[in-house]
Amino acid sequence: MQLKLAKWSSEDPNQRFERLLRLIAQPEWLNLALHAISTNSGFHTPGIDGVSGKTFLENQELHINAIRNDLLAGTYKPSPVKRVYIPKVNGTTRPLGIPTIRDRVVQQAMKMAMEPIWESVFCSCSYGFRPGRSTHHAIRHVVSAASCWSKQAGSWIIEGDLSNYFGTVHHKKLMKFIKRRIKDKRFLNLIWSFLKAGVMEKNLFIKTEEGVPQGGIISPLLANIFLHEFDRFMTDLQNDLYLKRDEQVKIGNQSPVCAYVRYADDFVVVVFGTKNQTIAIRNQIKSILEIDLNLTLNMDKTNITHINDGFMFLGYQIARKRTASGKMNIVTSIPKIKLDNFCAKLRQVLSKDFSMDSFDMLMSLTAKIRGWLNYFKFTTFSHYAKSRISRLSFWKYAYWLARKHKSKISLLIKQQKFYSTPNGKKYVTWVRHKQEFINGTMVNRFAYLISPWDIKNSLFKATTPKGNYFLFVKANAKGIWNDCLSDWRIAFSG
Repeated sequence: MQLKLAKWSSEDPNQRFERLLRLIAQPEWLNLALHAISTNSGFHTPGIDGVSGKTFLENQELHINAIRNDLLAGTYKPSPVKRVYIPKVNGTTRPLGIPTIRDRVVQQAMKMAMEPIWESVFCSCSYGFRPGRSTHHAIRHVVSAASCWSKQAGSWIIEGDLSNYFGTVHHKKLMKFIKRRIKDKRFLNLIWSFLKAGVMEKNLFIKTEEGVPQGGIISPLLANIFLHEFDRFMTDLQNDLYLKRDEQVKIGNQSPVCAYVRYADDFVVVVFGTKNQTIAIRNQIKSILEIDLNLTLNMDKTNITHINDGFMFLGYQIARKRTASGKMNIVTSIPKIKLDNFCAKLRQVLSKDFSMDSFDMLMSLTAKIRGWLNYFKFTTFSHYAKSRISRLSFWKYAYWLARKHKSKISLLIKQQKFYSTPNGKKYVTWVRHKQEFINGTMVNRFAYLISPWDIKNSLFKATTPKGNYFLFVKANAKGIWNDCLSDWRIAFSG
């Protein structure tokens, strides 16, 4: 059915869809939605009703039938979201909303119906929370845009920062945008009820006059629908600037050209022009956001940076540097603040929990290092970061192990059960063995401290779906990256 929705949406961009509520109320559809959310790590966390994922699954058929009946009768009422606070890296906290399992199933069902429709109209410059797209796709787009002008002077970066975006989405404007593609009144009323469900914090109910549901499964999609209007404006702006420059090049004038990339509420505008022209573009962006979308551009954090000075986007440091060949190229690296925060986290983990099994600690430590380095494996430079992580993880684990076993590091190194060469590796490191019964069978498990150099750096080669993701997958195409910057490359080659 998702394929049909995607096909109909692609064939007629102005079509408004009906009977969506009847679609999501089907037991098969709701069961698929439940299966999709049951794989999430936080599935078993209960909302304000106290029903955990395990309890819900024990009475799955009963709950699904109840949801179906309420949806069809028009009596379904979302529960307020339970608000909790989780710590951030900088020491502060941020609010997190936990919907009930029942509401999560319905939101997932709605998302499964809405996503194929909007994937046909979303712009190629948007990457956040979309199927087939990731942070690395967005970073590659920015690097490619900046590389168009790597040999030119005067490339400036606008680092966009929206103030509390997810909490300031205008409800009526959002519904206006949704109504362009959906005609089903009952489905629209269901979306409205989720927007107005409210928040429960320490037994205190708080109304939600604006913003998308905190922690809601459908929230990222609603946020993308709202910012799609901004994407359209920026796409038109960069096309207009390109055409204007193409005309003025003939008479020797130089108007600016820009490329825009967005991931959720973070966006970057790469400008080829002067700093004054870049400031003028930033003012245009501020006006469209505040007047048309009721959003606030944080001018204190929306910096204008020269490409040579570098900027940070989605955790990557991007700058134009002189490479070993002597050429000025766009390079990516791991920001020092990110490396410092990760090393601090490793120190914290290895400075406590001495009662934890050494095998489990080694597995946990290796998983953290592997996951962090896999995210930064596409950077141009990472040698310093790997060296630092290697030294820190080796010696901090050594001190942790020595304190746990009340021994000296020099004595532990002499014991093969603690320190040896893992199979298939050429280096000596900390190792641990463990025997466990799994399904009635004794299994020997082996863990070792991974070397950061086991994570090889490479180019990011994953393709971006061209057009609607659901049609792209069904066609089993290998995929061609939708290079929307080819026109600018041609313009600057002349």
